[in-house]
Amino acid sequence: MTTQAIEIRNLWAGYGQEFVLENINIAIKELDFLGLIGPNGGGKTTLLKILLGLIKPMRGEVKIMGLSVSSGRRYISYVPQYVEFDRNFPVRVAEVVKMGRLGKRRLLQPYNAKDKEIVRNALEQVEMWEWRDRPLAELSGGQRQRVYIARALASEPRILLLDEPTASVDSRMSHNIYELLSKLNKDITIVIVSHHLGEISNYIKTIGCINRRLHYYGDKNLQPETLEQIYKCPVDSITCGIARRVIPQNNSRKEVGDRV
Repeated sequence: MTTQAIEIRNLWAGYGQEFVLENINIAIKELDFLGLIGPNGGGKTTLLKILLGLIKPMRGEVKIMGLSVSSGRRYISYVPQYVEFDRNFPVRVAEVVKMGRLGKRRLLQPYNAKDKEIVRNALEQVEMWEWRDRPLAELSGGQRQRVYIARALASEPRILLLDEPTASVDSRMSHNIYELLSKLNKDITIVIVSHHLGEISNYIKTIGCINRRLHYYGDKNLQPETLEQIYKCPVDSITCGIARRVIPQNNSRKEVGDRV
């Protein structure tokens, strides 16, 4: 029997008295690669915050690896969309990845041989081991993103959450990052928030469309009617939060419209 990595039932959540998420229901299987798409303000990031325990639901139930969020979130690592850092601070790549081990040790406990091996394995997984002694500020945006993914892997997660992981990199590096995530998905459940439906479609296993309510069918095939219901207009793909009309052509997508 396949274990559910995440189960959400009848979830309502928001800020103050305003609901941002309404009646969310989903069961994410272990080793799924789920892509969440939707318009800005649709609730994607709010859902991630709930899984991380940063926001409590107003109603409903959330389970992570069969446990409450407070107990199950130890199985989750998170890669945010943007990471602010002081470019003048001389932190090195290996030191950044070591930060992923902080939650696995007692306060002020020194790093041991196991920690160092895990850090090395994480950097090798993202193909950044040779850069381990390089200052973080000297890396490109795509390289830094790989380091942040390595930091997340250093906590030995069973679930990896990523919020727009390719927002600040070019298309070539985006492809490399998604190829990396596809390899990691052999051992880790992945949930990724993205505006780029076409970009992620070759890598994800299932897709969810969220705009206050969640539309999820357990695969990655979307009907145009579903997108039209979510975006309130005829669309076939989403780019940067903008709904666009596209036409499939020889297994590719050709855009023929602009903002709708």
